[in-house]
Amino acid sequence: MREVRPIPANNVSDTDCDCIVLGAGAVGLACASVLAARGVDVQVLDPRPAAGGVMQSERVDGYLLERGPNSTLNTSVRVERWLAELGVAEARRFGPQAASKRFILRGGRLRALPTSAAAFLRTPAWSLKGKLRLMAEPLIPRRRATTEECLADFVRRRLGQEGLDYALDPFVSGVYAGDPARIAIDAAFPMMVDFERDHGSLVIGMIRTAKARKADPDRPADRTLYAFAEGMQQPMVAAATRLGDRLHLGVRARQVVADGDHLRVESDGLTLTARRVVCATPAYAAAELLAPLSPEAGRLLGEIEHNPVAQVYLGYRREQVGHPLDGFGALFPSKEGKLTLGSLWSSTLFPNRAPKGHILLTNFAGGARRAEIRDMDPVEIRNQVVEELAPLMDLHGEPAFAEVQVLPRAIPHYTLGHTARIRAIEQALAATPALHLTGNYLLGISVSDCWKRGLLLGDALAG
Repeated sequence: MREVRPIPANNVSDTDCDCIVLGAGAVGLACASVLAARGVDVQVLDPRPAAGGVMQSERVDGYLLERGPNSTLNTSVRVERWLAELGVAEARRFGPQAASKRFILRGGRLRALPTSAAAFLRTPAWSLKGKLRLMAEPLIPRRRATTEECLADFVRRRLGQEGLDYALDPFVSGVYAGDPARIAIDAAFPMMVDFERDHGSLVIGMIRTAKARKADPDRPADRTLYAFAEGMQQPMVAAATRLGDRLHLGVRARQVVADGDHLRVESDGLTLTARRVVCATPAYAAAELLAPLSPEAGRLLGEIEHNPVAQVYLGYRREQVGHPLDGFGALFPSKEGKLTLGSLWSSTLFPNRAPKGHILLTNFAGGARRAEIRDMDPVEIRNQVVEELAPLMDLHGEPAFAEVQVLPRAIPHYTLGHTARIRAIEQALAATPALHLTGNYLLGISVSDCWKRGLLLGDALAG
């Protein structure tokens, strides 16, 4: 990544503001909140009517629906400190012990994934042959070739076909809604590449680097899963409130153009110039915004794919559900041939997600494996997901609540060539040091990572 130079202080006579942030999602609001707190004159533009980007939380008929991410891991002291500054740290709700229990669909049944060595030996989630192949991973020679490799080939080499089908494939479907045969391992899971290159084994690499990871000063002592009492949008609303009239919602930026040494953002009804512009929009939006500055960067940004996901919210009376729902949820491997990618048991994880006596299932469907979900009728999606879940969770009768949300471009797909593409984008924009790109299409999609990325960029720009 190129060097981030601080914004010159107290010298804005020839600009409207010090910095413009495009996008009021996780990264953009985190960055803007730091700049505002450090006395930088920052203006934030976002076309949505509410702050938070895809992180929207809504209570409908007593159910708390997350329109975007449902939770995140406690992975950064910097993020913890920021949440405390916003006054929302006490609103965090940490997942129960049951959150560590996860299920996988195999052979038409939900099977609990092992959480210990003894449980691994007993689990029916993998065959004896599959278990032996997983255990043999440290004996597999490291790859010597330096050419790019897809995730499927990497995992098949190191863990075997069953390890791909019933370990990594469902995990990737749950996180990226992606296709392992098209995901670049160096872009999506660079640490796995490092483990093989430096230690010759994923297992040995994890063991040898565990001490160094624990010594990281930004690593919290407790890395528990958490959400917020009023949903994941709660800290975004708090950050937006701090910004006040510096946040312009419902304003769609149209283009970013050079204006001498500065940049000008032209939008509907508002034109601003600034010394720095932070583009924290999705890649497809950045492609249009930045094309006037660099047609090549715009073209490359437009090549970044995004997978479609349907979120199917189902509420049931507790007596309608035979399964104890004693875990985080269930993942559905591609090999099982389902439209459903996974089911998150929201009311098990956090309190007040459903009315008393009811449960809430937040289900995900489609992804790269079933991209046609973009054009499917929402009723058809709901019916198929219910049909797939009913025998697995012992569901009886019609759901007491059902709603479907289809996101045509939900999650960036780190396809082969992604790392080279990002380098080319940075090179194409190198002549415009006043512009800073950031977003979940660059270095990871988790909420905590996005917040941290925005905070660190804000720190660097404030200087």
